[in-house]
Amino acid sequence: MRRLVGASGRPLNFTVRAMRKRTHMRYWPIVGASMMLCSCGVRENIRPNSPLNLSESAILFLGFTPKYKVALIRSPVEGGVWQQAVLHTPDVATSPENGYILVKVKPTVASERMSVSLIVIDRKVYAPCPNSIGPTFAVKPGVVNYLGDLSYTVDENDNLKYTYEVGEDRAKEFLREHYPGYIDLFETQPMIPMKIANSVCHPGNQFVPIVVPTRR
Repeated sequence: MRRLVGASGRPLNFTVRAMRKRTHMRYWPIVGASMMLCSCGVRENIRPNSPLNLSESAILFLGFTPKYKVALIRSPVEGGVWQQAVLHTPDVATSPENGYILVKVKPTVASERMSVSLIVIDRKVYAPCPNSIGPTFAVKPGVVNYLGDLSYTVDENDNLKYTYEVGEDRAKEFLREHYPGYIDLFETQPMIPMKIANSVCHPGNQFVPIVVPTRR
């Protein structure tokens, strides 16, 4: 895997702060469960060895660990800020299989990007909060859009952190094993970190350190 380095030759690592949604708020588990479980979005991976039939669609291919329930949505970008919709139906509401999410979705347009909107861990619902930095992605029509790999951990204070990397060789090996007909349309669409604007958090939330390693 490749690693991006700065002018000094050292890996480009940076840390930003976000906030975790407290699960004791009355409405949040209900809203989260409704959006995640009753979603009209994609709820499972494409079956292995399925024929590739894209037409005007896109394949979203994301490494994701551990096997948490996750929702991905598209939202507009204004002034370099991802404007997350607070009440929304996810484009994708699923869990990874063998470390990857691979689903058919509508392509993004120039004015929007996709990102993680919710993660459910042991009945706790996590969401990005205003001014946090989240991973955003574009998906092009007619190709298998490899978006890199996200890995989430919960620390001793019940805060959620993520790391990001690009492992093209590992992703291609996964396709060769499970989706051999998809490898020829493999195309990497790297993550772009963006500030998130929404209103799902409140002043009582805790800060979450988010570490975004460089591409490697």
